[in-house]
Amino acid sequence: MKKWIKITLIAAAVAAVLIVIAAIAVSPVAKNYIEKHDRELLGRSIRMERLRMNIFTGRLRIEGLRIGGSEDSTTFFRLDSFEMRMRLWPLLGNRVLVKKIAFAGPDVKIYQRGNAFSFDDITARFAGDTTAAAEAPEKPSKPWEIGIYDISIRNGRVFYKDLALDAAWGMNCLLYTSDAADD
Repeated sequence: MKKWIKITLIAAAVAAVLIVIAAIAVSPVAKNYIEKHDRELLGRSIRMERLRMNIFTGRLRIEGLRIGGSEDSTTFFRLDSFEMRMRLWPLLGNRVLVKKIAFAGPDVKIYQRGNAFSFDDITARFAGDTTAAAEAPEKPSKPWEIGIYDISIRNGRVFYKDLALDAAWGMNCLLYTSDAADD
């Protein structure tokens, strides 16, 4: 066999092995990073039982997600499982195509005291700096097209309590399904 063919085959085999190793390692590495840097990312504790990502098919599955309250003595958000499937190739053309999003057992607890809500710290973190945008306008980039299809929520729960009024409100067994055929 010619030497250049042998080198090409060895290089292709090494590249294939490295890609498979990266695909296997991405889920535990991402889970570990999210849980170790939860305060930087969200300002609250984040724990999950399992995180699985398939970089070839665009599938993401999270099981047993818990996001702590602002003092971490309570759970602000709990989710039994989350599954998302998206097409990856359209990302190259500024298109996000999510084929499926499924939430199972989402449970959120919201508390209000006056005008303050228990999630104000999260919304403030992602609000952004509006003064910087006014100073230096940027050249607009190509807009992204976003399509989300087949959304479902099963066994959802919402609890709300106004601490000043000592009034509580809750919803159990929330169910929502949608798919592209219902347009």
